[in-house]
Amino acid sequence: MSSQNFVIGYLLRMGIEYPFLQIQYEFDELDKSHLISLKQVSGEENLMQLKIELVRVFVEKFPCENIIFVDKRSLIQIENPNFVFQPLQKLSEESLNLNASQASYNYDIHSLQSQTIETNILSFFAA
Repeated sequence: MSSQNFVIGYLLRMGIEYPFLQIQYEFDELDKSHLISLKQVSGEENLMQLKIELVRVFVEKFPCENIIFVDKRSLIQIENPNFVFQPLQKLSEESLNLNASQASYNYDIHSLQSQTIETNILSFFAA
């Protein structure tokens, strides 16, 4: 599994488990950095613990790559996200579009294998 697929799958699971998170992700091919923005829109979960666990698991699998958490005050910003996860209360029945380099990815929650299709959020969670 590529590091990009691993991170997107992990972030997708986080979004499903913690539906109050707004998540953005971008991979920088030049320096092999994974830029991640986690924004808490409600709830009281400790985001630091979630970040620490992601970094721990990621470094074990991909020791030569970097994860960088960004927020609105960071010098580096996510400009062209490869993955966006919006909280359910913000989506309603809108399509969940997971863009990655002019392709869209649908991640099956069980196998996390990507397919190049755009899916409707209701059919996505029904799978």
